[in-house]
Amino acid sequence: MFKRSSGLRAVAMLSCLAVFSAVGSPVLAQSGYPSKPIRIIVPFAGGSGSDVVARVIGEALSAQMGVPVLAELREGAGGVIGAAAVAKAPPDGYTLLSAATPMTVAPYLARELPFDPSRDFSAIVRISIIPLVVVTGAKSPYKTLADLIGAARKNPRNVNYATGGKGSPSHLEVELINRVAGVEMRDIPYKSFGQGLTDTIGGQVEFAMASLPLSQGQIQSGALRALAVGSLTRVTSLPEVPTLAEALGRPGHEATVWYGLAGPAGTPTEVIGRLNTEIDKALASPSVRDRIEKVGGLISVVKGAAFDKQIRSESERWAGIVKELRLQSN
Repeated sequence: MFKRSSGLRAVAMLSCLAVFSAVGSPVLAQSGYPSKPIRIIVPFAGGSGSDVVARVIGEALSAQMGVPVLAELREGAGGVIGAAAVAKAPPDGYTLLSAATPMTVAPYLARELPFDPSRDFSAIVRISIIPLVVVTGAKSPYKTLADLIGAARKNPRNVNYATGGKGSPSHLEVELINRVAGVEMRDIPYKSFGQGLTDTIGGQVEFAMASLPLSQGQIQSGALRALAVGSLTRVTSLPEVPTLAEALGRPGHEATVWYGLAGPAGTPTEVIGRLNTEIDKALASPSVRDRIEKVGGLISVVKGAAFDKQIRSESERWAGIVKELRLQSN
């Protein structure tokens, strides 16, 4: 159990939740829900995937439910500030969290959190995923993921890759590949992942595990070469690029970032059900889907208990790697 504390290092909280409780409060929701504005707290920067999904869904829900549904930026401490605000909010469906994949790493990176991530949130819905993609410079000798892994076997610790920081998805997903392939490719953390891609193009690092939206323009321009995508199926924009599952020979291997919604623990089941009904309706709209897909998102809905199960599974997957790499802050 985590102690409550306000003194956190920002790096210790790339994320905010490990596990959401999928069980709502038995207290009946007010029949008039919603009767006032709903806030979706975005714990990351404006323009991030978390922000875009919150705003697109918020606008659709506003039109459907007849009340303002507003995305509110509350960034800081790597997501702690926004998540803490939701954890402490009344569980009435009027304060929601725009949740994202990095949140599953939280309890393993931080010794203390200002809330208990195993008890203080209710899972509502996963809305979309963004595939990660293994990219190398167009002038590099590596044509396939097997080429990279082969080079790492011949020259241990001499194959470097750019990451968005210790404990980030771009870091942990490659560390998982290291363990699957039995190699040791070395991470080079960047404060700006854009600079990491620039160095990948220039050959200062051998490759990067980047989000598809961030790297797709440079892939299409020919500056980067895509070796494998993290989605379970090939993406339509890069049909010739194999999935990681194909490249590694591991059916079901996936490397994506997800975005969704959570609420404070005890959010009534009726409220969660109403929100899911309205989100289903919103995602049936081609314009809503198009706006999410334009920023690289793939609609991938997982609700309630199934969403909670996914988060638990991811959290358990990263626990051993974070411990082995000694990423926990002091």
